[in-house]
Amino acid sequence: MKDLYSLIIALAITALAHAQQAQINLVLVAPTGFNSPVDIKHCGDNRIFVVEQQGVIRIMDKNGNINPTAFLNITDRVNSSGNEQGLLGLAFSPNYKQDGYLYVNYTTGSSAGSTRISRFSVSQADSNVAVLGSEKILLSFTQPYTNHNGGGMLFGKDGYLYVSQGDGGSGGDPAGNGQSLNTLLGKILRLDVSNADTTYMIPPSNPFVGQANTRPEIWAYGVRNPWRVSFDRLTGDFWMADVGQDAYEEIDFQAASSTGGENYGWRCREGMFACTNCNTSGCPSTGFTDPVFSYSQSEFSSCSVTGGYVYRGAQYSNLFGKYIFADYCSGRFWSIKPLGNGQFDPDTLQDFTNFQYTSFGEDNNGELYLAYRGSGTGGRIYRVTDGSDCKPVAFIASADTLSTCGSATVSALYGDTLQYQWYSSTGIVNGANSYMLTVQNEGWYKVQVSKAQAGCSAMSDSVFIRINQATPITENGPTPVLCRAASAASLVDYVAPIGGTFSGAHVSGNSFNPANADTLNQVLYTYVNEDGCTSTYQLPVRVGDATLLTVNIASMNYCSDDAAFSLSDYVSPLGGTYSGTGVSNNNFDPSVAQPGPNQVLYHFYNSYGCTSVDSVEILVVECVGINDIDKGLAVSVYPNPNNGVFNINVSSSHIQKGTLSISDATGREVFKKELTLNAKQSIAAPQLSKGVYTINLIGEKGRAVNRIVVE
Repeated sequence: MKDLYSLIIALAITALAHAQQAQINLVLVAPTGFNSPVDIKHCGDNRIFVVEQQGVIRIMDKNGNINPTAFLNITDRVNSSGNEQGLLGLAFSPNYKQDGYLYVNYTTGSSAGSTRISRFSVSQADSNVAVLGSEKILLSFTQPYTNHNGGGMLFGKDGYLYVSQGDGGSGGDPAGNGQSLNTLLGKILRLDVSNADTTYMIPPSNPFVGQANTRPEIWAYGVRNPWRVSFDRLTGDFWMADVGQDAYEEIDFQAASSTGGENYGWRCREGMFACTNCNTSGCPSTGFTDPVFSYSQSEFSSCSVTGGYVYRGAQYSNLFGKYIFADYCSGRFWSIKPLGNGQFDPDTLQDFTNFQYTSFGEDNNGELYLAYRGSGTGGRIYRVTDGSDCKPVAFIASADTLSTCGSATVSALYGDTLQYQWYSSTGIVNGANSYMLTVQNEGWYKVQVSKAQAGCSAMSDSVFIRINQATPITENGPTPVLCRAASAASLVDYVAPIGGTFSGAHVSGNSFNPANADTLNQVLYTYVNEDGCTSTYQLPVRVGDATLLTVNIASMNYCSDDAAFSLSDYVSPLGGTYSGTGVSNNNFDPSVAQPGPNQVLYHFYNSYGCTSVDSVEILVVECVGINDIDKGLAVSVYPNPNNGVFNINVSSSHIQKGTLSISDATGREVFKKELTLNAKQSIAAPQLSKGVYTINLIGEKGRAVNRIVVE
């Protein structure tokens, strides 16, 4: 599958083979209203920002209407006395809609002065005005002469700010700035301005970072006066027009894949040849990056190249993919089209009688504009058009095969006033009349782009969209239930398929730590399948504490020769296990217990896996014969405390009749009942008020005393 860049190059070569020669026209958009315009930029919307050399930035719409109030006026700070001095460059932050930052490059001070790179902020109350007092100076350095100030500024797709700087001026680069790596003059700089609290940072991938006697800001070097630089908005390739001295003007190219460090040759070379009026002593014979195009000043009566842009608008198919530039003195226009094999195809587009074209610019749709500062006009703005063919650009910004998950959105290049109709392999897609199309079905798609008023249209090549599906995630068995006091537990076996990642509070790796967790926690499980499709699942994790136990019968007395009895009612909730001497299967056998007090442990395991432990005490004694009236019975009472309704459990070797009486704390008898003393007895005395009472149980063969608490 070809990548996007390869597809673009292939389309470019095909278009070159079949397209007719472009014939550019300059349509006057703003005939007046500007004074020496030198740069044109946009901030992502329909506005066009025009930079005036004396220090003013004005806003124009696409019809040439100019806002009466300047966007920014810093004429009090700008030195524009020299022909090549002034406010020279503007760039908007890649995150301008969020941060409102704009960056400018201007000369300041008297005489040669210095170059200053600053950041301003747009007004939060009025998006058509920048805050004059918001200037933050990021970088400043002295200029030795009044000419060759460069001044281009733009952001690359990497988010870094690129700044083009001339060699400092005069003639022949007398200080050798172009080839020196210890100065910012004669360079392309690359700065990281993403941190609003600093002036700038050095991108760690800059080519000369860490080298001695070298400025780390440098991205490329060996330039004389780069007058206008640009990035191809589709491919990310860098284009630069470098103004020559006496003989040649040149266009330089840097592929988007470049890691920087190119030496474009000045002052050792002018164009592709050795500089004839320069001191070339010490110049190497190799190691230079050749221009992709140069032209002789004498051949075309030229003097200064004005760099442009690769046309990526949607209105003119014959211009698409061509780098368009001009000469300031001759008014001649050229185009250069990369062929994708390291070769470039130049072409002369037009030779206008007017000259002094200072700068090209793009609007938000990629349409080209041109600034003109001819004598006596004050400055004009043109739109660049093509009169050779009315066909628009039908181009889908995607690889020829697009593999995606669930659905895919593809886009044609957007153009004002253009109409769109999408087609699939089965025919027209009803209602698909936007420049964007979202599809859920796999297949071939293409778009027809039309200029309704001109009666012409173009059909794009088809792209194949492969729709992959995310893998369903299921739970393996019950959701995890953890005890808060337990160690971290792995979550891997709770979902399928395995191999994904867990995230959320209390998650580390694939484990969940229940300590301090909520009762119900949602853990996000993310799984990416072999097609790159992502599935997510919210796995609930429940966390609980140990169950509070209630001892119904705290202690009791039994004779050593009594029969075994069940302990199931002694502690609640039921369902746990008892352990200790004399305990077997939750039964206590006094005959095998130790004489005296026996500690019986109760372990209860709840649904969270938490363990609760409590104990009861059973006193085992040697009971005397039936004639000893005081020691013939062993009795326990439960629940205790109670509400006046309770059970008594009698352990006796003989069934006997007896009397149960209850006395209050003063010794007054408040309840009495005759009963047969045989195992468990239920007693109901709901009339008892809260307090502590004494139970006296007197039988034919013995007597027992116990206490109860009524709540």
